[in-house]
Amino acid sequence: MTTAKNTTQRSPHGFGKQPSGADTTLDGKTSVAEEQRRQSHTGGKAKTFASLPQELPALARALELQKRAAQVGFDWASAAPILEKIEEELQEVRAALTSNENSSRLQEEIGDLLFACINLARHTGIMPKAALDSCSDKFERRFRYIEYMLTKRASSPAEASLAEMNTLWEEAKAKEGEFN
Repeated sequence: MTTAKNTTQRSPHGFGKQPSGADTTLDGKTSVAEEQRRQSHTGGKAKTFASLPQELPALARALELQKRAAQVGFDWASAAPILEKIEEELQEVRAALTSNENSSRLQEEIGDLLFACINLARHTGIMPKAALDSCSDKFERRFRYIEYMLTKRASSPAEASLAEMNTLWEEAKAKEGEFN
């Protein structure tokens, strides 16, 4: 790109052009510079996901993919159709489980289900990582209660039946409910 063209694009207000649209900043410089960087990394083709690192953790990458798609208008209008999509994906997981298909199909369907759940969280303003962290903390608390109660009975999870552990799980849930 020539210096003159670069200067004209990055400073349109100085050359009779006014920045417009949602992708421009107040001074019109940052978005043009960002677009030029993006195009230089994609062989001159502007792409929504061009600067998104593949190395991101899966949950963060899924969230960012959805955010970027939404920024260009590819998004659900409300949470209701996302819930329908989650139900559809859950049915596909069930079908893959009952048909004894290969594990790659099941992995794909579970991935679709997780992606849809992340989309619901994003769409409703919930940070999926925070929701998952909170759920993991809750699971750990309840399981520690199971271990504690079994230890008091001179037992352990490995020795207890699933029914016994489920009963203790429900006790842990009830005790948490007392404090909420």
